[in-house]
Amino acid sequence: MTPPPQDDLLARFSKEVDLPAYLGQRGYEVVADARNAAYIAMAHRTSGQILLVAREADGRAWTYKSATDPRDHGSIADYLERHERLSKPAALERVVACLDPRRRDVPEAERYRTYLHDKPRAHVEAESRHAVAVRERSEALKALARVGIRTSAMPEWRVGGLEGGAVDKIFSEPAEIWASRYKPTDKKLIIAERPIDAISYGQARGERDACYLAIGGGLTPTRRTQVAHLLADLPAGISVVIACGRDRAGRQLAAEIQSLAPQIKMERAQPEFGARWNDQVQLEDRHARSLRRAGGGLER
Repeated sequence: MTPPPQDDLLARFSKEVDLPAYLGQRGYEVVADARNAAYIAMAHRTSGQILLVAREADGRAWTYKSATDPRDHGSIADYLERHERLSKPAALERVVACLDPRRRDVPEAERYRTYLHDKPRAHVEAESRHAVAVRERSEALKALARVGIRTSAMPEWRVGGLEGGAVDKIFSEPAEIWASRYKPTDKKLIIAERPIDAISYGQARGERDACYLAIGGGLTPTRRTQVAHLLADLPAGISVVIACGRDRAGRQLAAEIQSLAPQIKMERAQPEFGARWNDQVQLEDRHARSLRRAGGGLER
């Protein structure tokens, strides 16, 4: 079904508005000590409400999400409708006014353009850090696609991260434990050696409600303590899947992980072929592409 012209215009013009700048003129300020450059955290100076703002993968449009309400997210159009209680026509009018320098009849639009051309230093620095994170995430997603991983399978990492050599970090055994951000809907914890193998298992098994842990190929005393504490603090109802490799080292690591929490029944999930889970995903991806090419040849 074709969207109404008004919806199409609102979606198109919304991509042109600098959402962090709009929020800035509405009383939101950059949270200076925010650690995750994947978002620009902005807190309202009066209410304290925090919104996390990020550029989309195309590097053009901005989106936001509430730090506390998972239902509150979207584009500037969604923000205007939810937070400023504007109707769709009024939201379109506000967006157009922001983009038209001749429009001096809308105070919010005038303040937006003023803020846009004179952003506070903290805002500029946060946008600069975020731009690097967006670029590195884009590179990481392209690298994942080359080894058969769909971009939608990429989790948000809470510990570890994609800043600085993102691609290398995903494909290498981590120098520190990597953990994805836990979501209230998560039902499984998937543990593997490398981030790429944890993600690969999740894709191969169609896991949607899962969090991931990449611990490297061996448990140092520090890592042993960290993993033991994490397992001891697992939320109720979360099951554990050990998705380590099917080689001798993988089997030994799986046994060590289980020994850290013998009271928890863990599922041992080793790849059916290939040494590690990404090997299996790559082989399956090549096989699927081969079948598609063969099918295309038969059709001709």
